[in-house]
Amino acid sequence: IFVGTMSALTQDDSKRLMSFHVIGQIGYMFLGIGLGVFLLPVNPPLATIALISGIFHLLNHTMYKSCLFLNAGSILYQTGARDLNKVGGLMRLMPFTAVTAIIASLSIAGIPPFSGFASKLLIFESSIMSEVSSPLFIILGLVAIFISAVTLASFLKFLNSAFLGKLYTESGVNIHGDVPLTMKIPQGVLAFLCILFGVVPLLPVRIIYHAVSSILPANYSPAAGSILGGMLPGLSLNFGQGKFGAWNPLWILIAIIVLFALGYLISRAGKAPIRKAETWYGGREHAAEDVRYVSHSFYNPFKRIFAFTIAGVKFEGLYPKAIYLPKITMPRTLKALFDLDRWLYYPFTSGFVKLSRRFSRVHVGIPQVYILWIIIGVIAAILVFFALPVGVGK
Repeated sequence: IFVGTMSALTQDDSKRLMSFHVIGQIGYMFLGIGLGVFLLPVNPPLATIALISGIFHLLNHTMYKSCLFLNAGSILYQTGARDLNKVGGLMRLMPFTAVTAIIASLSIAGIPPFSGFASKLLIFESSIMSEVSSPLFIILGLVAIFISAVTLASFLKFLNSAFLGKLYTESGVNIHGDVPLTMKIPQGVLAFLCILFGVVPLLPVRIIYHAVSSILPANYSPAAGSILGGMLPGLSLNFGQGKFGAWNPLWILIAIIVLFALGYLISRAGKAPIRKAETWYGGREHAAEDVRYVSHSFYNPFKRIFAFTIAGVKFEGLYPKAIYLPKITMPRTLKALFDLDRWLYYPFTSGFVKLSRRFSRVHVGIPQVYILWIIIGVIAAILVFFALPVGVGK
């Protein structure tokens, strides 16, 4: 959870950023499932909820991370760039991609009422409620909560660099609009599922419950309604000791919609004119690219905090900036012995290519010749069959 997510924070390549977050998110899954396995002998309700939380997070991860990879692919498709330092302000030309990226980013960061919050809530509550069984899991749960904030910071960097600010493409590509409909549909479906599984988490959780309870001993897991509640838009958790955790995302969603609608109505009621003007830089003239807040600017403070040197190796963030290894010399005869390409791979591939070219000469395009080869093959197979010792073919 820690290393994968903190490493993602330092990435400027959009797909590398997503890939490092895969490592961090798998940590959340392992935390939930590991806690569930640990608690199996001592607390059936909490163990069941913990196992559900890890698998539910796996399901959510397939939704929002797939959407985010498609978002990064859409940016690459339109601009030809994966480097977040080379793009900016794409929201005005790619609004649909930007909206789905915002939904998926908020979901992976665990912001309510999106699906990532629901599964992380189960993980956090299971970790903290482990209590006496294992205080270590309480610490791990608190670390996971902290890393959720780091995840949010990482994806705010992604959203701000790619979609907000002034329109900018370093390659000078003229973007005429959003991606084609065939690329919008999967992003839209995945973003919708991020909302659906967040507002109505019991839809997938009940299915996961039946899958988990089926692999556990008979009558081990309490009934789904007793530990998860029966209220469809939300969760009502019973950890088996009179302790409850409740979550109703429907009210959060209604509040968000009402507040956005209220803000829109106030802005429309004022009828204030909109004036567009160039950014004022204190009287100095600057080119637009000189004053852009690029992607790597977001983690410069982080790099300065974690900059240190060990045994002459300088570290920036979590990885060494440069490692100087001693130069190793090897005798020519020993070097030739270890050169497998020269004495093994190249001769083998060269011989295979020559054999393939010779074999290709039999393909003359005449049906009678192909029939002749089939007859020869059948005769050869019959001869081999009768030549085998008795009992080999059984």
